[in-house]
Amino acid sequence: GWVTFLAAQTALCHIPWNQSAVLLRLMRLDKLAWVCALLLLVSGFARMFLGMKGWLFFATQWALYAKLAVFFLMLVLEFWVSFRYRSWFAQWQGQQQLPEPAQIKKVYRVLMIQTHLMVALPILAALLARGIV
Repeated sequence: GWVTFLAAQTALCHIPWNQSAVLLRLMRLDKLAWVCALLLLVSGFARMFLGMKGWLFFATQWALYAKLAVFFLMLVLEFWVSFRYRSWFAQWQGQQQLPEPAQIKKVYRVLMIQTHLMVALPILAALLARGIV
């Protein structure tokens, strides 16, 4: 789910747009991305604490800490993107002015970084689940 909503945001930020409807759609996609990220985090912790292997198996794996680092880096980037969307929305509500193309391009770059970091998560998850050190 998270991949889908990040990809949709990336696609919308890539095309030149000048409609408030796109901004509203971006904000909705951002909220859905946050929900998916939260569900991903909760399911991961549930597996660690409630799964058959137990917390100690995962706590000794370097892949857990690498996966958490990538995940939290993605959350920091998502927070920045969310802040930009809210800033754009406030600007649109106050002055009926949409963001400049340069601002959209910056958000696009950050979204691209996020989607590329996403590739590391399943790889690290597979290493973690199999206990590959």
